[in-house]
Amino acid sequence: MPVEAILDLFNNRSQDYSLIANSDAAVQSHQEVADVFTKIGVFDAPVDVKPFWDRSFDQALA
Repeated sequence: MPVEAILDLFNNRSQDYSLIANSDAAVQSHQEVADVFTKIGVFDAPVDVKPFWDRSFDQALA
């Protein structure tokens, strides 16, 4: 793939890729998705997503 095409895709992305601290709302949203997956049978048992979030850098990123 030509470098120009990759740069064009990167420069025209629709999401912000800035590095920010995690929020309780983000963790809660992730938990809600996991709960739906459990309800529809994708997961065999409920999943607690909190351990997957590394919040040790939150203060430095705030």
